[in-house]
Amino acid sequence: MTKFQSSLPAHFDDCDLVPMNFTPSSCPRLLPQYDRSAQRLLRYGSDMDYSMVSVADYNRAQIWFHHGLDSVKAERLLRGAGCEEGSFVISEQSGRYVLSFVHSASIHHMRIGYSVKDGEAKFRLDIDRSFSNRKLKDILIIQASSGFFFRNLHNLVEYYTKHKSFVLPTKLKRGVPRPLRVTHARTRA
Repeated sequence: MTKFQSSLPAHFDDCDLVPMNFTPSSCPRLLPQYDRSAQRLLRYGSDMDYSMVSVADYNRAQIWFHHGLDSVKAERLLRGAGCEEGSFVISEQSGRYVLSFVHSASIHHMRIGYSVKDGEAKFRLDIDRSFSNRKLKDILIIQASSGFFFRNLHNLVEYYTKHKSFVLPTKLKRGVPRPLRVTHARTRA
């Protein structure tokens, strides 16, 4: 028995999430399996300065982001996590982003508007313009003639953990992480 048990699989090949260090002073590097920052990244996701990586990669680094998750699987995941008020996942499938969340013991799905203009990604809850009257000092946003947009999904989630809106009747509370895939040792080549 060792003093420190890793929550990571025995091999990074078995893991959808690979903890990396993206510091400006060095090249991107893989973090050692038993590194505390690797453990923290896998548990809580990342809120690093995303300017060094693409918006798509930054979104994928968030624990509540699920690529290729359809609404049936999102519902199953939220139910499996206890169907708690405000729990949520964001999924992307075929270039469309969807926020699935729990409110009043039922699961709702809401499209996230996404566009790229002049090389800059923009995200918002599809019809939500209710936050134009609020103070948005801590959230990175883009103001356009058609309303406010967020630069990435992390900023969108950060805003809606603090505010309800006309279209989102509850604050987001807990992102449901991707389940770790466990592969049986005999099935690996």
